[in-house]
Amino acid sequence: MSISEDFKKPINLIFLTLTVISLAATVVFYYKSKREMRPTYSVPNPALRIFDSNISSPKIRLQDSTGRQINEDVYLAETVFWNSGQLPIEPSDVREPVTFSFEPCSRILDWKITGQTKPEISQFALVLDTSIHATINRKTIVLKWSHLDPNFGARIQVIYSSAHPAQIAIGGYIAGVQSFTEALPKGQKTGIQSFFEFILAAGSLIVVVLIGNTIDNVRKKKPVPLMAPIILAAYLVVALVVAFVLPSPLPPV
Repeated sequence: MSISEDFKKPINLIFLTLTVISLAATVVFYYKSKREMRPTYSVPNPALRIFDSNISSPKIRLQDSTGRQINEDVYLAETVFWNSGQLPIEPSDVREPVTFSFEPCSRILDWKITGQTKPEISQFALVLDTSIHATINRKTIVLKWSHLDPNFGARIQVIYSSAHPAQIAIGGYIAGVQSFTEALPKGQKTGIQSFFEFILAAGSLIVVVLIGNTIDNVRKKKPVPLMAPIILAAYLVVALVVAFVLPSPLPPV
């Protein structure tokens, strides 16, 4: 008996399918159980213009806290920063301060924490970057904390003046972390995530037909096509990837 004929036996096909699925599940759950620090940030909404310098009345003057007049548009921006990993990020792990820079930006007018996880423990705080270059330009703020445990985070609000909405760039270095993770806003998907979900949806009808034909062949004691369990296993692997690997982490605040 040839190898291909031996594979066509229902019991061997079942074991082959279960083996492929088990290997895929092992890889997926290993990825999910990796213990690491994962500093993550997200910009949930575009910056909101709260003052339009082009339509304001000449009788109304907008000033900052020092009395300096503001002649440009004023924007309100929000970003969320959290630890989506399984290990805490302590202040001793931060080798270079975690910063948020705004460009283009004339100057940052106001900054505050609008929400945080367990404030009595995390104790998030924002300060203006005090380096010489940053103090002159007032475009960068520094985020500090006492304890950044897994799934701890803070929501940050910054008001700045600029001719156009600014891009937010995160900086800093945390020991053992190669880069910061950018999470997409809720409802948005990456191109690869959309592709896998399309494959999952398109393959559902094929899988239903294959399962029906396989059951019918087994009942009639006919050989089961070798491609049937392979396609089924591949479909379940894609389902595991879509469910556990591709989704973007959600902010806790």
